[in-house]
Amino acid sequence: MKYLALAIVIVLSACGSQPTPDVDATVQAAVAATQAAQPTDTPTPEPTSTPTDTPTPEPTDTPLPTDTPTVTNTPSPTNTPTETPEPTEAPTNTPVPTNTPAPTNTPAPLPTNTPLPAAPSKESAMGVAMQIGNWGIKLYDVKRAKTVYWFGNAEVAQGVWFMPFVEFTNNGTGTRAPFEDLDLYLVDEAGRTFDIGFSDGDLGAAWQFHAGHVYDDINPGLVLGVVLPVDVPEDLGDVWLTAEQDPGFAMYLGNASSIPLE
Repeated sequence: MKYLALAIVIVLSACGSQPTPDVDATVQAAVAATQAAQPTDTPTPEPTSTPTDTPTPEPTDTPLPTDTPTVTNTPSPTNTPTETPEPTEAPTNTPVPTNTPAPTNTPAPLPTNTPLPAAPSKESAMGVAMQIGNWGIKLYDVKRAKTVYWFGNAEVAQGVWFMPFVEFTNNGTGTRAPFEDLDLYLVDEAGRTFDIGFSDGDLGAAWQFHAGHVYDDINPGLVLGVVLPVDVPEDLGDVWLTAEQDPGFAMYLGNASSIPLE
């Protein structure tokens, strides 16, 4: 509005010095200028319609959860190592057992140079019955051989096989073999001793001359002829059969060197 009043004052000032113009035209021009100077009224935009509330859908019936069993992961059993007890210290100075060989029935070796009974007889003992303990003993033959045979197998002596043949009678009450009760050996005049027991000539001498062995069982009351082969030097002279169980026993077998070889 102030712009409108200013325009009118200007117009009136101009009228005092110039010829009076057409009032209507002047007013219209002032109004037009004023309108041109005023800003164009910008219409205030009407508020947009607020959207209506959208109805919230009602919740549907959700089925209740069923009771699902809870799976518990059970750990697999592990192999628990068994504790091995620590070895205890072995006591010191403990002797370690050794394997003791089973005793054999081989007669213990006799010392060399075993003395004969005082003044042993040199009378022939052939066919003479003698006794040692429960055993009756009788000489029935004497032989010598360089070799004895068991079937086709030859057993050769280093010296010569000297072989007394003796009948053993079991006068005891049980079945026994002579070697179980008697330790027999040969003794010559020089005191040399030769054990009688198991030898390489046992099988050959028994088979070749049809005799028994010193380790054969004999029933009570029975008699068995047994050969006793011993490997002796070829120059063996007078010789006696003796027994450890009876120091006074001495059976004269003759002069070995005078017996011919088989």
